[in-house]
Amino acid sequence: MAPVNAGGGIVGGALLELVGVQSFPGVLLILLLVALIIAWSAKRYAFPGNGSEKKPES
Repeated sequence: MAPVNAGGGIVGGALLELVGVQSFPGVLLILLLVALIIAWSAKRYAFPGNGSEKKPES
């Protein structure tokens, strides 16, 4: 897990150095949208329902 954390620190440091702190809200919005899309597309498989939803075929 350490390389991922180091990569985030490197990218964050580069953004801070090159663009400044004003770049952070836009980048965070993009990351939030990516996370929302992933969670929305995986909800059928990752979050069990009450049994009334269509089950994925195995």
